Amino acid sequence: MGKTTLAEVICKSLEVKTGGQHIFTENPDVPVGLPMHPASETYIRILKEAVRLRLDSSFTLSVKVKSLEQLLVVLNQDIFLTSTRPKGVIIRDDGLFHGFRTSILSCMRDSQLTLRDVIKDRLFVWCFADPEVIVDRVLKREQLGVRRMWAEKLSKTEIFHKVTQDNEESRVMSMRLLEEGASLIELDLTDGEVENLATTVVARIDGMS
Repeated sequence: MGKTTLAEVICKSLEVKTGGQHIFTENPDVPVGLPMHPASETYIRILKEAVRLRLDSSFTLSVKVKSLEQLLVVLNQDIFLTSTRPKGVIIRDDGLFHGFRTSILSCMRDSQLTLRDVIKDRLFVWCFADPEVIVDRVLKREQLGVRRMWAEKLSKTEIFHKVTQDNEESRVMSMRLLEEGASLIELDLTDGEVENLATTVVARIDGMS
């Protein structure tokens, strides 16, 4: 079990505590004509870097386009949520700092990019696990017909190297977030038992209310 399962368990726990009020796991359609966002420049720089990195990658053109389509949805939803700030708790297992992690780190290395204007009122949950366990889960999902776009045509060894790299990148991202003053929890999902971990997250969310 991974981050999506963890997010689902957290949502269920919050629904019990709140009677199902103001719990969002999926975002509504984003309307056009939103006012200028105070962090517009930050979002634009992150998006530009994401486009550059995807186009320079070794993926096929169709994979590059599909990846960028998914990233644009994530970015648009993040802009909407931080612009309108709907009441309640919003749980996202594939948000801005997951999908754009590589782009954000690249921007922070090459410039004085600050994240303080986009991390307000967020609780970050860094989920990690033993790389071999993650590889086994990826391969089992593929056997069930659930394909990971990034893992297409990769050998088991190549998937392992990619997972190890992602784990390290996530660790660095977490450290940078803490340096920026973010609230963050580290969770080891290696054993796949998420109930107790979800309780920890819910307690932290209660503390932020």
